[in-house]
Amino acid sequence: MQCRRLRPLCRSLITGAILFLVMLPNAFPTRAASDQEIEHAIDTVLAERHPTDTPDWWRSLGPTAPRVILRMLKSSDRVYHRVRLTQALGWFDDPEVVDYLKTQARETKEDVVRNAAVRSVGNSQGAKEFEFIAEFLEHADPQTRLSAAEALQKIDNSEARERLKRFMAEEKAGWLVARLKGELPKPTAKLSPVSSSEDRLSPEWEGRWMGYWLVPRSKPDDKAKAPLEPVQAVSIWMQLKITRVVELSGAFREKIPGDKKESVYSLSRASGKRKQISGILESTAVKPALVIPFSAELVLAKGEPAIELRSVKTGAIGLLMRDNSPQH
Repeated sequence: MQCRRLRPLCRSLITGAILFLVMLPNAFPTRAASDQEIEHAIDTVLAERHPTDTPDWWRSLGPTAPRVILRMLKSSDRVYHRVRLTQALGWFDDPEVVDYLKTQARETKEDVVRNAAVRSVGNSQGAKEFEFIAEFLEHADPQTRLSAAEALQKIDNSEARERLKRFMAEEKAGWLVARLKGELPKPTAKLSPVSSSEDRLSPEWEGRWMGYWLVPRSKPDDKAKAPLEPVQAVSIWMQLKITRVVELSGAFREKIPGDKKESVYSLSRASGKRKQISGILESTAVKPALVIPFSAELVLAKGEPAIELRSVKTGAIGLLMRDNSPQH
């Protein structure tokens, strides 16, 4: 009997407790992070050799994050950081951010930053900036055309699909069209030596190069739901030598975070013209031999020669700068 009399009181206490918990966040609001705290959090993420940030993480930094990212981007002298920060801006629907990204895409001399800006406008604005994205389908740089085309692939409307279909029918770079179709193109066959300077490989290819590439850790089934794949940063080195007018030989090394040893590859069937090559990275350390088809292009990064490297098999994207350090 006594228990029954207490039941209404228990229900009242439980209801009051629930209301208290619901109202507690409003009664004691959390303090917004300062610009300095946001910058520190971003610096920590940029320093990770195995990046863990996601679109939701960037957005969780709060409404003042775009302002901080823009300030960091404008003051950074590291290409890798500028690319990462430019990508991060793509997760904010902010008019100032969109204007900045569009200006960067049209005016920057750094190919990798331009490509990141085009992709970020697509991630942020989608169909609202269809015309802007589509204009880069006519760009002289094939990697920029690829960035624009992949951004259009994520726009789910008939106008974007029709423009992309027309672009793929007219595009001359076979590897680019194959990439958009999700196919694995075969490396370009060796070209016959020619005397024309228009066909010769640029002498800038030769030498030692070092940098990184961003390797996707997973490939989501629905690209529209995960426009940016989680990646890990892998240190890479290349040694290149022009052996014929249009052919290269050399070696490639990579050091995956957590691995004790470097992976070593030789360049096989590497050839091209002027500032573009394709070929295969081959490792015979394992059986069967591991082969990675790749394409590469000489670009400018902050006014200095750089190599933009792409694995057509894994989707990895790399950037290497000339290594002028003494050889050991």
